[in-house]
Amino acid sequence: MANKVVSLLGLAVPYNKLSVNPIPGLANMREKILPGAFKRSLESGRDVMMLWNHELKFIFGRTSVGTLKLRETSEGVQFENIPPDSQWAKDIIVSIDRKDVSNMSFGFRDSVEPIWTQEGKETIRNVVEATLFEISVVTFPVYPSSSVYTRSGHLEKNIERWNDLQERLEILRR
Repeated sequence: MANKVVSLLGLAVPYNKLSVNPIPGLANMREKILPGAFKRSLESGRDVMMLWNHELKFIFGRTSVGTLKLRETSEGVQFENIPPDSQWAKDIIVSIDRKDVSNMSFGFRDSVEPIWTQEGKETIRNVVEATLFEISVVTFPVYPSSSVYTRSGHLEKNIERWNDLQERLEILRR
């Protein structure tokens, strides 16, 4: 019989959405991630981790071992994660289930210079291309349009479904 698991899914990086106003510590500046900004980074096979509140000691998963899957869509960078069977992860999953925690954040570095625009008194930093290092379940998101939610299922079925989706996407890209 398959192991019953909870997957975490959601939108880690929303495209074409403005960050909160202002970004903490940066008065009168907001940020927008442009579509395709992480395409090259995701295609590179670089290891990306999923963390709790950007803390390296709380790792939900990573792409290099297959416990984190990332994919780019027109909406942004979506994820699916199979979290560890640890008490800290179970506690956070309870908060996600209750919707006390419902957003994501991400760590990145620009690969090319951002495009700066002015909208009224606000300066907008438009991220054109960047390298993604980590995504995090967070309590205070800079991008409120990000999301995280749980889904119960069976590990083997979730992995089979993910692989089927990846195969279909590859066929469509050809």
